Amino acid sequence: MHRSPCDTLEYSYINYFENMGISCIPLSNAVNDPLAVMKLLDIQGVILTGGNNISPRLYGQKSLTEQGVFENRDRVEAELLHFALDRGLPGNAVYQCVLRWKFNSGCSLKRT
Repeated sequence: MHRSPCDTLEYSYINYFENMGISCIPLSNAVNDPLAVMKLLDIQGVILTGGNNISPRLYGQKSLTEQGVFENRDRVEAELLHFALDRGLPGNAVYQCVLRWKFNSGCSLKRT
């Protein structure tokens, strides 16, 4: 049986940020135009919660395996990060999303 990609978000993330007074609106990676959603809802910050590996193609390397790579997530998160960075909005990144944030801020990545 072929499984479609899906988004998941642990309740603990929502609880953690809401306990700090931050309202969260989860955004699916299936959204075609994440920037339109951000503008429509007047989003004031970005939180990336971790997940798939960053596609090596984004930093000029060949993918050794497609396992753990979800390029649509890379696209959506890059758009969200640029939206936040261009507007000076606050952000938070968890796990490998710290690498996404650094990569989309101009840092280079190298597979080791």
